[in-house]
Amino acid sequence: IKFTKDHYNDFMRLWNDDGIRQTYKFRNEFHLCDNTEIWFNNMHKYYDEQYVPTFKDILHGRQRTTGVNKTKIIYSYNNDNDTDNNQQFDIYDVGGTRNERRRWIHFFEWSDIVIFVVGLNGFCRLLWEDNKNNRLKEDIALFKKIINLDQFSNTKF
Repeated sequence: IKFTKDHYNDFMRLWNDDGIRQTYKFRNEFHLCDNTEIWFNNMHKYYDEQYVPTFKDILHGRQRTTGVNKTKIIYSYNNDNDTDNNQQFDIYDVGGTRNERRRWIHFFEWSDIVIFVVGLNGFCRLLWEDNKNNRLKEDIALFKKIINLDQFSNTKF
């Protein structure tokens, strides 16, 4: 679907609605994507045929991870013997919601390193699943649980 000027006008009517603006003030009390205001404030350029996303546009992009997504990175370097070496890294991006967790734990049984990423904005946000529990507290509790699993006894964090 192409984003058109008609779509833009519809979204702007929504964004400028007094009820929506009032509700937006309470965005920390329910799950709302962090970039909502940025998207609405820049939406005027998205329907332009010549639009090319800027670095900032890309940086503010967000796609919720579901399941397990694997990215392979091959790092090439020269060692002291002037021979080329390749080091392969398999990076797994996993969905972090509660219902996703049972799907990914077995991917880490043979991991050397785990990078546990937490959104710092979670300190004032609620979970997507229940709108009751604080995201950051949930993430800290999950981290504590994960580092104590047998699968990670020899893994660096």
